[in-house]
Amino acid sequence: MFRYEVNRGRGSRRLVAIVSTVAYLGLEARSVEVQCTLVAGLPAFVVVGLPDKAVAESRERVRGAIAAMGLALPPKRITINLSPADLPKEGSHFDLPIALALLAAMGVVDAEALADYVVVGELGLDARIAASPGVLLAALHASGEEKGLICPAVQGSEAAWAGSIEVLAAADLIGLINHLKGTQLLGAPVPGEAVAAGFGPDLAQVKGQETARRALEIAAAGGHNLLRSWSPLNGTHRERLDDFGFRCLEHCGGRASRLFKQQLTSALGKRLPVRFRAKDGLSADRTSCPNGSLPIAESVVQSVLMTLPKRSAR
Repeated sequence: MFRYEVNRGRGSRRLVAIVSTVAYLGLEARSVEVQCTLVAGLPAFVVVGLPDKAVAESRERVRGAIAAMGLALPPKRITINLSPADLPKEGSHFDLPIALALLAAMGVVDAEALADYVVVGELGLDARIAASPGVLLAALHASGEEKGLICPAVQGSEAAWAGSIEVLAAADLIGLINHLKGTQLLGAPVPGEAVAAGFGPDLAQVKGQETARRALEIAAAGGHNLLRSWSPLNGTHRERLDDFGFRCLEHCGGRASRLFKQQLTSALGKRLPVRFRAKDGLSADRTSCPNGSLPIAESVVQSVLMTLPKRSAR
């Protein structure tokens, strides 16, 4: 999309190319406008709008990707503004929207063709579009805004889980530009096969120990810390706690269910990693914990559970 600003000093108009993207705040995707202007002055490439280190370094990746396409940046002052300016911008997924906004300002691509898309993706120096975290959240956000999504080709099947939205999954910047110009057609991705990662032992196999099992269920549902301080709560319970959180996700609706599908169809094809929480600090070990107790493993997925069906203790 193009926007014109009036330069009152000279009475001329300055062109601002705009591309839509998102910033991630936990499990929420916030709308961000990538605005690009080319003005006369000493050649420079500036990114403003509260970017972190990864976003600030995007100018070098964008510069290298454009050079790999055989194009040169104009000898002007290039300013990239990430609006709203008070929202922190983190992650390498800003590379692709910054590059497209710059190419639109240069006249290489039609900015109006990008107005109906949310863009995410990391760029390599060879103009390839690499995977970036949070594509499914960006796709859900684009669906709510009634827009399509431009994302890396390797994550097209993941973005397709968002529903009936147009997904342009490109492997490189040249292929994406050719598609926008109508000289090449990118195939529509389909949702990937949900291949289960293989669950371990079931908590239902533990006989008795109603109090201990109930404590495990509450800890898994709420993402709470759990400290083992008596012998019956041993490795048998610990193995089953990790898989209990994943089984609960299958019965959850809304965003938690979509996140479960995301981890089933991730590029790695593996379950999300397991993290350990210690009540007295991350450095707690068997020596520092009383009675030789250690924290129970919790899945990263369990921390995003909002609602769980009631489960009676056996």
